[in-house]
Amino acid sequence: MVDEIHNLNLATRSGAEVSDQLKYFAERLPATFAYAGIDVAESGMFAGVRGGRSPGGSP
Repeated sequence: MVDEIHNLNLATRSGAEVSDQLKYFAERLPATFAYAGIDVAESGMFAGVRGGRSPGGSP
């Protein structure tokens, strides 16, 4: 469970790196990840280049 994901700011380098790392874990670890936050759909976290799929990966 990753809580307060709405606090990630994708406009900053550190926020983008955390987003990339979470995506890496979700694609490569045999586990289920649950993300919780406020207005996450509107934040762009799961859209665009960072929110897209990698070849052979999970969303």
